[in-house]
This record gives sequence, C-alpha cells and structure tokens, in this order.
Amino acid sequence: MRILTKDQIIHLHAQLINISRLMSYYFFRLCAQYSLGLSKPKNMKEENIHGKKAVLLALAVFVLLLCMSCSAPAQSGDNTEVTPSVPRSALDILADIPGVLKAEQVRVTDYDDIDWSGFPEEVLESMHEMVDGIVDRTLSYSILYEVEGVRVQAFCSVPEDYLENPRPLILFLRGGNGDYGAINQGSTAAESYMSDCVVLSTQYRETYPGNGKDEFGGADLLDVLFWIERAKDLTFADTDRFYMIGESRGGMELCLALREVPEGTITAAASISGIYNLKQTYLEREDMRSMLSNRVGGTPETAPEAYESRSAVTFADRINTPLLLVHSTGDTRVSYSQAQIFSSVMKDAGKTCELWTREDDVHGITSPKELAAIVEWLENQ
Repeated sequence: MRILTKDQIIHLHAQLINISRLMSYYFFRLCAQYSLGLSKPKNMKEENIHGKKAVLLALAVFVLLLCMSCSAPAQSGDNTEVTPSVPRSALDILADIPGVLKAEQVRVTDYDDIDWSGFPEEVLESMHEMVDGIVDRTLSYSILYEVEGVRVQAFCSVPEDYLENPRPLILFLRGGNGDYGAINQGSTAAESYMSDCVVLSTQYRETYPGNGKDEFGGADLLDVLFWIERAKDLTFADTDRFYMIGESRGGMELCLALREVPEGTITAAASISGIYNLKQTYLEREDMRSMLSNRVGGTPETAPEAYESRSAVTFADRINTPLLLVHSTGDTRVSYSQAQIFSSVMKDAGKTCELWTREDDVHGITSPKELAAIVEWLENQ
C-alpha cells in the first residue's frame, strides 16, 4: 500500500474541495432549473433523466464531502498523525543513480581464512574485535558504472545503523595502476568501520571488471568526478560533510579533482603519501618509468604538458578546499620533498594546507588510530 506524505494529503484535500464545489454548483443549478420550470422537460422520459441526474449528483456530493471529512489533513494543534515514508536503502539509491549499470550487496570474505596463530596474544582480542566489526557491523555493496562508454567498478560500505544515524561521506581514492593496488569490499568495509563513515571507493578504468585504459591521471579522472557530481544523490549519507582521502597515486587524483570542482563542493580533503610532481616521480622511480611512459603517453621530455597537467605543484592556486598532507620522511615510493614543496606552494598561494610529518618510512595510512585522527581533522574544517 502506498503511504501518502502530509503534503500529498493536503494537496488531495484541496483538490477534493474544488471538485465538490464544482459538483455542488451544477447540482443546485439543475435543481433550480427543474423546480422553477426554467428547464421544463418535454416528456416523461426526459423528466426521468433529469431526476436520475439530480439523484446521482446529490450522491456524488455526499461521497465527496464524506471523503473530505475522513482525509482532512492535520491542522495546528490537531493530534492527527501522518504515517512517515520509509527511508530508501543504500542499495536502492545506488542502483537508481544515472550511469550505474549494476549494484548489489556483497559479503566481506577477506578475513575468513586468517591464521591467528601468528599474532601476539596481547593484540589478539583487539584484532578479533576489529575484524568482527568490519564483517558484522558494516554493509557493503559492489557497483558497476559507466563513464563515456567505459565501465568502472566501485565499492560502498556503510555502518549497519546508517539509516538511523547518517554518517559523513568519504570518497576514497586508491593508489596503484590497472589491477595493481585494486581495492575491494574488504578494504572499503575496513575504512568505513575504522572511520565510522560512509565510504565510497572507486577503481580506475581498466581495473577488472572494468575496461578502457588507465591513463594515470588522464581520462580516468572522469571516474572520480562521476561520484563527486552525484554525491548529493547519496541521501543515505550526510553529504553536507563530504570528504575525500587519497593515498599515493590517489593523492594525485584527489588534487586533480579539487582543481576541477567549485569551491565548497568538497568540505575537506586529505592526501596521504601523495604524488604532487609526476616528473619528479618519473626521475626518482626507475621501476615506474615504463608504466608511466605507457599510461601518460611519453616521458617528461617527449610529453611535458602531460606530466605538468598531472602535477599539483603547478596548479595549487586552483585548489580551494582545505587540504591535509600526511607523509613520511623515509618514504621511498614518493619522496618526502614532494609534500614539503607542495605544502609551501599551497601556503604561498594563500590556501588552507597542513602537513603532518611522520618520522618513518611508511607509505600510506599506518593504522586505525591515524585514520581516526585524519577524519577528526577533516571534521574540524
């Protein structure tokens, strides 16, 4: 049975009043014409027809007035209650987003075969608690969507009580390229549980089961902008608190996205171990040169514009979102100097930017505690 909202009931009530007035007008006009002889019947057959019309119209007016008395909307001070509409599930909302080809709920199986014997006894209890929370207290969904004819996969995880207590939305951008570094429902559920937020994480084109070519900050940026443009449709989250977090290559994609969106679209963002100068990465990472040449379309010498356009140090003045940088001094994948230089460029441009320095060699987010601190920073902006 369809449940009407209060506004719909009020609108229906007004329409019934208008209809009843019109019916009453014609009824009394007919009665007056008939009783005063203004519309005198020519024969008995016509008299019977007029009589039947009068009876039917009187009956219609009675039914309409009865309906109005039964369906009158609650007025000020009235105790009449209107049955609230049932909130739509995250799965239904995701499936209805334009461009989404398929959305389905998936079970997190990443932790089914963990060998707990290798963990120290002092951390076993906390590890069990975290895994139970990830598996049992989050709901996860797999999404296949289309961007300009290219298929891309994403995952979304929500706390189990998301309908009663809407959480902030985090768009998480992974590192890697192609299938290397791909995310899944397990990693997305872990981020959701540890941050206590709705987390949507996307692959980039080419990553299975998607197609197309990953251009490492080229057309694949559209795969990220797809979700930014549709964030307001994700009504199962508190989209007034819309954050972005990117790791490694995801930090580069994050900055590229912030360059493209109007100020205020993203509440705040955090880049962890991010790439901010792609030419510097090419020069420092000999093991990445072949991949970058293939995906970007050449070397920094043969395709300088392509490398420059992907480097946030060249467009810091176009980033208008509060931005947190987290980087380790001993990071061997993306050098710490990239974060130092980019932070200085952002501050020189008058932008809100903060750099957290870690005295270690870790690449990416180090722990649930660090993720909680990052989310707290985002919430305070």
